[in-house]
Amino acid sequence: MIRKNLRRDQPIAWLLAGMKVCELDSTTRRGRNLPGRLVIPPGVYRVHGRNYHLRREGLYRFIYPLKDNQQRIVWDGHNPRALMSALAWIVTHGNRDERLEFRELCRKALRHKLILTCGPVSSFAHQLCGELGVRSRLAEASTLGTLNNYNCGHCLMEIHMGGRWVLVDLDQNCMFRRRGKYLSLLELTERAASDDYELVPIAAAVRVDVNGWQMGAPQGFHWDLYADTNLYDEHSRRRWYRRIMMLPRIDGVSTAMGQARHARAIAIHPKINLLSRAEFIRRFYGDGRRSRH
Repeated sequence: MIRKNLRRDQPIAWLLAGMKVCELDSTTRRGRNLPGRLVIPPGVYRVHGRNYHLRREGLYRFIYPLKDNQQRIVWDGHNPRALMSALAWIVTHGNRDERLEFRELCRKALRHKLILTCGPVSSFAHQLCGELGVRSRLAEASTLGTLNNYNCGHCLMEIHMGGRWVLVDLDQNCMFRRRGKYLSLLELTERAASDDYELVPIAAAVRVDVNGWQMGAPQGFHWDLYADTNLYDEHSRRRWYRRIMMLPRIDGVSTAMGQARHARAIAIHPKINLLSRAEFIRRFYGDGRRSRH
C-alpha cells in the first residue's frame, strides 16, 4: 500500500499537433494567466502554478490530476490546416453535446472533449472560423446507392487554403489529397469511387464515442457496436466514402457526374437543385484563385 503522504500528483502539459503528442516542460520565463477563450496566440502562459512557452500551433492540454483540466488552441492566424487539426483533436463523434449553443460549446471545450456528430461539429467549426477570419463554408455529400435510415449522407466543411477551397472532415479527423494537392468537395466526390486519392489524417484523436452515442427509437438506439465495427481503419473508411461521397451539395445546390447519377439524383430527390458540373464550378469554385478542377 502507498502511504497518502507519499503521493504527490504533479501538473502535466501536452501539445497535440497533427498525429503527434508531446509532453511539455515548464519554463523559468514569467507567463501571463491562461486566457478564458478557446483560441489564443503563441506566448508564455501560467497554468496550474507553472509557466509554459507555447510556441507551436496546435492543441495544448494542461492536466492537474484530480484537480483541474484545461485545453486551448494556439494559433497564429496564418495556417488554417493547423487550426483544423486542433479542432479535430477536441471533437469526438457522438451526440451528447448537440443541444449546446456555439458559446456553450466554446466554454465547454476549455476543459472537456466535445461530443458531436458531423453536422454540429462542421457548424461549430464554421462559426469559429468566421470569428477568426478564416474563409470556410459547410459542405455535404450523400449516396446515390440503396437507401437506408442511418448511412446515407455526411456533413463536412471546406476552408480556403493556399488560394483554393479544400475539404475537411472533422468528424473523421482527415483531409484528402492527390498528387500533393488537397482536394475540394467536388474533386473528392469524383474520385471516391475509384479510391484515387490519399486520405490524410490530421489528428490521432478517438473518432467515436462508443458509450454515449444514442439516437432514434423511443429510448434511443445505441450505435456503439455499429460505430466500432464500420469505421475502424482506413480501408473501412474508404469503403464508407465510396458509398457516401456521390452527390456533393453546397448551399442546397448539387451536381451529378454522368447521366446515370443525374437520373438517380432526381429519382431520389425530386425537388433537388441540380446544376451541371460547369455551372457548379462557376458558382462555388470560380473565384479566380487557382480553383481549377
